[in-house]
Amino acid sequence: MEITKSKVVGLEVLWILVAVIIAAIVITPIYFNAEHFPFYWTNGIFVFAFITYTRLMFFINSSMLTLHVSVKLFFLATAVPFTFLLIDMFNDFQVYLDNNGTKPFFGHLLDQKQISMEIYLRNEILLFGVGAIITSIIFPVFIVISIWRFRNRGRHI
Repeated sequence: MEITKSKVVGLEVLWILVAVIIAAIVITPIYFNAEHFPFYWTNGIFVFAFITYTRLMFFINSSMLTLHVSVKLFFLATAVPFTFLLIDMFNDFQVYLDNNGTKPFFGHLLDQKQISMEIYLRNEILLFGVGAIITSIIFPVFIVISIWRFRNRGRHI
């Protein structure tokens, strides 16, 4: 069954919307409870990158990567800089927490709520940050395998 270009683009837009909605849902508790939280974009990028890379690895046949080899080459070329960007953002967050803790964000909350939000923030950033970094390291391997199979067998992964 051949997937048309318009269906692939439509499916890609739908997946991007799903990733943005999930990122918004994950960030919402922090938004409503934190004061002066400087890591919204970092957090959103982690969630979006983790969901997108994971989706592209598992559903590569129905993704935009099947449109043309140049799309794969673009993702392959940007993989290393993006991985280092993710590592740098994760490091910035960890250094900030090591130096300041979560008091600047959640110091105004009651103790029990503050503890639960601190646990949520640390676990959420750890899950999506490390997940995004790991998937951004593994993803280029999938791309190389896909390019090799397309060149030698005439099909995508």
